[in-house]
Amino acid sequence: GSFRILYRTVDGTASAGRHYGAVSGEILFPEGNDTDAWVSVPLIDDALFPVKTWEASFTLELYNATVYDGDVSTDTYRGPPSVSAEVSVVENDGPGVIEMGEARVSTDEGDTDVTLKVYR
Repeated sequence: GSFRILYRTVDGTASAGRHYGAVSGEILFPEGNDTDAWVSVPLIDDALFPVKTWEASFTLELYNATVYDGDVSTDTYRGPPSVSAEVSVVENDGPGVIEMGEARVSTDEGDTDVTLKVYR
């Protein structure tokens, strides 16, 4: 038979309308069709630099799977009641991340200076 599953986005630390565009709908696989389906979620570049977090996440959830025999719903689906994937949106606004070239440097006290590499 044909197979239908519903999908929706669910806020985590990312908020719909601020970090991504909320989506919901259904995927229908006609009988005999075992190809992949795609769900596209629009991302929002807020151009703001967060003070406390570098990334925010939301979930795409698949739920309420239904198998149809013709136009009649059957109770033949035996998979999990829902399946989800967490999506992390990493901030790209702001000054960047600072890193030292070396974690430990040794020098003699007789040296006049020491030079350390800093990456951005």
